[in-house]
Amino acid sequence: MDINTNYAFSPVTGISSSLITIAILVGKYYTYEKLGIEGWKAIIPFYGDYVLFKYLGHKKKFWTILALVLFAILSLVIGSFVIFLGAGYHGIYVNQYSTYPLVGLGIVILGFILLIITCLMQSKVYKDMAVMLHKQPGYGWGFVLLPYVFWLMSAFDKSYYCD
Repeated sequence: MDINTNYAFSPVTGISSSLITIAILVGKYYTYEKLGIEGWKAIIPFYGDYVLFKYLGHKKKFWTILALVLFAILSLVIGSFVIFLGAGYHGIYVNQYSTYPLVGLGIVILGFILLIITCLMQSKVYKDMAVMLHKQPGYGWGFVLLPYVFWLMSAFDKSYYCD
């Protein structure tokens, strides 16, 4: 019997990603408590972010970011499918002058641009939260780029909420 050790999902990957998720949730819970929001709201996906954005006065940005993420994911999936279709797999004949790969690449690039715009909008909201916790405005980028570190740092440091 041949044993294949090249698993895409190994127990180490599962355990480490679970620990990172738990760290983010614990950090969000205590940071929400520090801001005066009930901590359990941080644990519920989408609702926790909605409550935070509403609390910080960015309710409309939440819906915009949610729509951008949805369109980004759709464009990445559709673009990948168009590239796959253009490659001529599964017996579909596509000639050498086909524009499917270029169109698919353009759609994928659009998806990445939408994700970058989403990160910029999130950093603005998290910058406002960082200022409320007596942090530097650049601290907000940490919540976007390294959430598992910055949520824990903001939860367990000596900062306090200032309106």
